[in-house]
Amino acid sequence: MKVYTGGACDGDPGPGGWGVLLRSGRHQKTLHHSAATTTLSRMELTAFVHALECLKKPSQVRLHSASAYLRDVLTKDPGRPDQESRRNADLMRRLGNCADLHVLSWQSTTDGVDAAYLEWINRVALKEMLAQAASKATTRAQAPKPASTPVPDLDKECRHGMKVAYCANCKQPMAGVLPNGYRTKGGTTYHNDPDCYWLRWGQTQAHRQGKNLRDIVSIAWSNVVPGELEPCEFCCTVHWLLGSGRVRQISW
Repeated sequence: MKVYTGGACDGDPGPGGWGVLLRSGRHQKTLHHSAATTTLSRMELTAFVHALECLKKPSQVRLHSASAYLRDVLTKDPGRPDQESRRNADLMRRLGNCADLHVLSWQSTTDGVDAAYLEWINRVALKEMLAQAASKATTRAQAPKPASTPVPDLDKECRHGMKVAYCANCKQPMAGVLPNGYRTKGGTTYHNDPDCYWLRWGQTQAHRQGKNLRDIVSIAWSNVVPGELEPCEFCCTVHWLLGSGRVRQISW
């Protein structure tokens, strides 16, 4: 059983989200949810606990996670909990009740299909965090809910003759980047916002220098040649998405 977990939190504490993907052969299950006030370590641990509680029989569980905290939870002496684990004592008890039923191992994931699935579930967790922050809700139902977006088949061959997990064109954009954005013809930066200060600043500078102004055109991130454009450091960020209210436009 492969388990991919993701957690996100805006502040410490602050609004957060978690997501988990379980895969065994052709079978897969996804859960995700959020919390109004939480911490990153709690979201990461919540995802893993829900994954283990979903398993109906003893299994060999291989955890794929970018969380150093979860790695330490699995590899360090449980009899000597650190400060974070003491803060999450309720979740640690639930983890202990499940852990004895399974053989658990932590897997370092750097590339390939596993890394692509890990990136995807982290985006699901980020979406939950953004939705929670945007709603400004103080409470939400505690029961986890099924993911509303189907799990992508990253093993299949894409239209470029590669596995989706390896194709720079077919992979989803990084966190903070909308699927459709803007650039100037001949420019090297991808913008979420057509009114981005830095996009307009470039136009202003060209005008002052007597240069021909290049049109601002719309472009899909999926059509960007790998290495051709860099996301704008101002408007292609999670914080910009939160402030602009354009969270719902993210393609997950």
